[in-house]
Amino acid sequence: MPRSAMSLLFSIITPCLNRAQWLDETIRSVLDQTAVRNGKAKVECLVVDGGSRDNTVSILQRFQEQNPGVFSFSSEPDRGMYDALAKGLRRARGDVVAYLNAGDYYHPTCFDVVRTIFEQNPTVSWLTGYGLLYNEFGHAIEVTLPYLFRRHLIRQGAYGLELPFIEQEATFWRAELLAEVDYDRLAGCRLAGDFYLWHQFAGRTDLRIVKALLGGFRWHPGQLSTDLTAYRDEMRGIVTSEPTARDRAQVLLDRALYRAPGWAIPRLNPDIFRFSREHGWSTRIPRGRQNGSR
Repeated sequence: MPRSAMSLLFSIITPCLNRAQWLDETIRSVLDQTAVRNGKAKVECLVVDGGSRDNTVSILQRFQEQNPGVFSFSSEPDRGMYDALAKGLRRARGDVVAYLNAGDYYHPTCFDVVRTIFEQNPTVSWLTGYGLLYNEFGHAIEVTLPYLFRRHLIRQGAYGLELPFIEQEATFWRAELLAEVDYDRLAGCRLAGDFYLWHQFAGRTDLRIVKALLGGFRWHPGQLSTDLTAYRDEMRGIVTSEPTARDRAQVLLDRALYRAPGWAIPRLNPDIFRFSREHGWSTRIPRGRQNGSR
């Protein structure tokens, strides 16, 4: 049966510890996807809890009772967030995999966008969308479209050290890429486990971009990601190649291009996937369209 005639299974892992106040919205954003409701995709939602002492477990038990066969969780002490993530990735059965931290959440049509691109583009294995930032109260306060992610610069750590980060909550990959991951190495990461994944994936394939909202990052006090100095130090320990003079020049050029107006980004990188107003998708801007036109 051709893949386009099947329902892709999405495996979404959520590692958490004492995040009861954020869990409900995060989990519902996974389970309530339009593509799941209309039968175009399936989902398994795997929450790996590190032994929470708040009411996280009671929330997870409720979701498991209400969503048998779709939602599951475990709760036991672990070595940290990426130990929990490694446990979840080992259990994942899906065609498409991602992870979503407690507090972050997906746009309702996220799976439909990812499904469409993966089904119609069999050579695309790794995808990200707009960077979307929410504040503590859930207000969307910043939206940015990435310009381009170059594989060799990903592996050198340029995205995060000198260029914008790859936004984890808006990034999905085919399960086959997990063959590149050493789960013990991932479990040992304290802060930069996401970069370890990107470093491994970039050794095999390109990260493609879609001009669509997929997921958003919610800022709130006490997050691991607020310790950027330690995060970047850990990134440097994962990097396996040093930039050349040409690479440094490329970073300077790309830094300028990342500051381009949002409407200009797809013109600078015509391989960004774009959905039309009417239907379907396109990888190129129609000829004759004027700058800034609606």
